[in-house]
Amino acid sequence: MHGMVNNLPFWAELKVCKFATVSVSPHQVAWHIRHWANGGLSFFLIKAPSQPYFHLFRGSQAIDLAQKPMSEVQGLHFETLNLLWEALRTEAVDHYTEALRVLQICND
Repeated sequence: MHGMVNNLPFWAELKVCKFATVSVSPHQVAWHIRHWANGGLSFFLIKAPSQPYFHLFRGSQAIDLAQKPMSEVQGLHFETLNLLWEALRTEAVDHYTEALRVLQICND
């Protein structure tokens, strides 16, 4: 899913997880890692039907998600979509603020 929050773009891989591990393909891992390495913003948004909340992981955590149980990967957890969207807004603003700061330093 491609989304915009505060006019800032992000990608989110949407997953439903019935078990402790998340099914993440090598292609998905490579895409998220490459996207983050080039300054992009991406996430894994995971919902386990047995749990009342949503799990949000940065795309830079793709390798860990592919190799470890979800409970061993540090992510954010939200009981409501409103809280999730607020966190996405904060993540996007922080991510792109830092990217612009680094770009400014490189251009000075």
